[in-house]
Amino acid sequence: HLASKLVTSYAAQLDRIGLWEWSVFVAQHLPAGRSATIRNLVKRNITRNTTDVATLCEEERRCLHDYHVDGNMFHCARALHARYSRDWSKVVTWYTAAQMFDSAHRILLDNIAPQKIVSREEGDLIPLLTALQQHRYDIQNWENEGAIYFSYLHLPSVLPQGEEELELARHQISTTGHMLNNLLQFPHRDLCC
Repeated sequence: HLASKLVTSYAAQLDRIGLWEWSVFVAQHLPAGRSATIRNLVKRNITRNTTDVATLCEEERRCLHDYHVDGNMFHCARALHARYSRDWSKVVTWYTAAQMFDSAHRILLDNIAPQKIVSREEGDLIPLLTALQQHRYDIQNWENEGAIYFSYLHLPSVLPQGEEELELARHQISTTGHMLNNLLQFPHRDLCC
């Protein structure tokens, strides 16, 4: 018990003077509550100005490579900060990077997709949907929700240029129509303002 207090106190002192990555190292020696303490340190000290999933500051690289902190902690922390600022596209990006596909999917459906469609800014959805579509088997209810947006936005790219392509377009339009019919069977979501 005394050892835990000593480690916690030392970690807090390091964090307070700006040596948070060393605080993470010290926190790894806690007998209990180690993961939650490290997660809180990362949340408080994460670099917020990066938009690239692969970009880490020096302290974050040290935590990841030297102290073996789970990289998803950094993505989750960035998603949390993006949520506070209501930057929903970044939330989806960071949740996807953290492999929290269901959460990213839900944010996309509830906070981004309907508004982007209504405001005719569909192009903003394509990179987000494409990233999620790659993990469609890991996303609950993808076929009845996100796949509909994905299919709808890709219809223009399959406009027919020949007889064979015309059949492919008919099939995709038919499939999208069936998926839209299935959507009506699910509880109505408030999609307006």
